[in-house]
Amino acid sequence: MKKAEVFAQLTVDIRALERRQGVTYPLYEEWIAAGLNNARLASVATYFECVPGFMRLLHEQGDDLPRFYAAVRKLAEQPRAERHARLCGLETTARLTE
Repeated sequence: MKKAEVFAQLTVDIRALERRQGVTYPLYEEWIAAGLNNARLASVATYFECVPGFMRLLHEQGDDLPRFYAAVRKLAEQPRAERHARLCGLETTARLTE
């Protein structure tokens, strides 16, 4: 199967899943309609990989959103590799499962 066919089938599968669950995800509709590709799927994988790190950072800030946003802005000043290691690296996942 060619890559374009795989992405087309994935789109069909996502919509079938929504129908089976009786739920639609309007925020994803535009994203899916624009066409799936490796970059789009990688962004989702990165997002889900980094959520635990952001949750931990929020908790470290006492679950206080203004403090969390300030911490994120400060983190944004660091090089990408450092930000990624802090929020999305394997050590983040390991710490959360301890």
